[in-house]
Amino acid sequence: MTKNSENGAAAAASPDKPPADQQDPAAARAVPLSAERHGKLRLRRSATPYGFASGANLVALTFHEFPAAALSYPIVFAGPNKTPCAVMGFESGENLFIDAKGAPTEGVYIPASLRGHPFIAAPDTKEDRLVLMIDPSSDRLSEKEGEPLFGADRKPTDMTQGALTFLGTLRARQEETLAFVEELQALDLFEEKELRTRDEPGAGEDDASEGGGRVLARYISLSGDKLDALSAEDLRRIGKPGRLRAVYAQILSLGQWAPLGARAVARRRETKKG
Repeated sequence: MTKNSENGAAAAASPDKPPADQQDPAAARAVPLSAERHGKLRLRRSATPYGFASGANLVALTFHEFPAAALSYPIVFAGPNKTPCAVMGFESGENLFIDAKGAPTEGVYIPASLRGHPFIAAPDTKEDRLVLMIDPSSDRLSEKEGEPLFGADRKPTDMTQGALTFLGTLRARQEETLAFVEELQALDLFEEKELRTRDEPGAGEDDASEGGGRVLARYISLSGDKLDALSAEDLRRIGKPGRLRAVYAQILSLGQWAPLGARAVARRRETKKG
């Protein structure tokens, strides 16, 4: 199926570490969706739909997601392209918001790049369109229960068409985000920051904060000071709908480091008890 494209500690937040969606094994397993190969498949509902991401400590975001994601995670910029990512764990292979079975923590924001699974959109290099792929290993796929991917006429059902539309919108927003990050770089609004343990009495080794003792991580963030120093003309450059809101949301998201540290400590305690 196709669609026109127009329509951690230290390891977790390393500036040079690529975002999790580029490491997702589900993408490597994906095959083009077709009625010939997948005509009998159905998609069933599941309380544990994100098992494929249970080891993803960085998950890519678009800037449109920053205000919602900032309520759950620190947002950092990772890799050579400064891809914005939600930090979901301190260590590589650790996700503190999705358990080993794939169940998400109740009430947290789930990034759009995860919500599309088991469908994945891939660009067709020969034509200006997206190809709808599917991860055949997903435990949400069944031939006996769930909503069919294709109808009796062997055409995609509304659900399948909806998945293509969702992923097409996500792809367009990813391209907008790439352009936005380039604008932010041109304005020199990024800075490297440090996450440290607290140096106050009684603070544990994993009690994360923005200042104090031992360095836990170095990561790339937008700079509030540089933002405040922008001229009115430069501020207008990033004042398009939703963008300035996203900038402030990313900066405010850094307040989630301490709750993330507390969550990591609680996870380790549960593991030791088990």
